[in-house]
Amino acid sequence: MRTIETDYAAIARAGAEAQVAYIEFAKGDRDSADLLIRIWRPMNGFLFPVGCLIIVATICVMLLSRIPVDASVVPLIGIVVPVITAWAGVVGCYVGQRTKEKTTGAM
Repeated sequence: MRTIETDYAAIARAGAEAQVAYIEFAKGDRDSADLLIRIWRPMNGFLFPVGCLIIVATICVMLLSRIPVDASVVPLIGIVVPVITAWAGVVGCYVGQRTKEKTTGAM
C-alpha cells in the first residue's frame, strides 16, 4: 500500500484564497454601475433553481399521487418547457460571459 503525502496547509490556504477571491468578485457585482450585473445576476441566481425545484416537485407529486394528466395541462407544459429552456440559455450565456471576464481579469 502506498502512502500519499498531502500538504493540508496548502489546501487550506488555497481554499481561503478562493473564498477571498469570490467575495471580491461578489463585491464587484454589487458595486457595478450596470443594472444587469448589479440586480439581474444575483436575482436570477436565486430564481432559476427555485423555478426548477418547483417544476420538479410538481412533476414528482403528479407521478407519485397518480394524478391523471388531462388535456388542460398539455398547453401549460408546452409553455413551461420553452420558458425554462430559454431561461437556462440565458443563465448559460451569463455564466459564459462571466467566465470570459474572469479569465481576462476584468471586473
